[in-house]
Amino acid sequence: MKKIKWKFIDNSKEVSGGFDVIFTPPIDSLRFFLLATPIDKIPEFIKGLLKHEGGGGDQFTYIETYSNLDEGDFMINNYFKRDEVKVVHHIFGDIIIKEKLFCTIFYDFGLKVLERNKQNKELNKEWKNEMIDGLEKLKEKFLNSDSL
Repeated sequence: MKKIKWKFIDNSKEVSGGFDVIFTPPIDSLRFFLLATPIDKIPEFIKGLLKHEGGGGDQFTYIETYSNLDEGDFMINNYFKRDEVKVVHHIFGDIIIKEKLFCTIFYDFGLKVLERNKQNKELNKEWKNEMIDGLEKLKEKFLNSDSL
């Protein structure tokens, strides 16, 4: 797979709400997974990532981790390596990427969401504190080490 680059756009005309993420090369399954993850659920999703658990997204998209796989997945060759995650999207298809890369992207995404929602009165102080704590732990676990 080619090296993946990403950038966040605050005033995109392509998505409702204006906040967008663009990947080069394009990865719509990952793009719309991020955009579909409810803001108020991000701290909970980060806690799952720290335990190598999947989830997140909405009814069309979610993440599977190696720990989510069961005997049936292995029987039908629907599996991936221990250090990978599978972004499942029922419209744009699936992609398997390294867990560390996914967590790096999600860390950057989380920082941007936190920055954009500093003044959001609908999100309480507990949400902001959980975001800060979760992002710091995500950084420590995945971004500051060479191995998982």
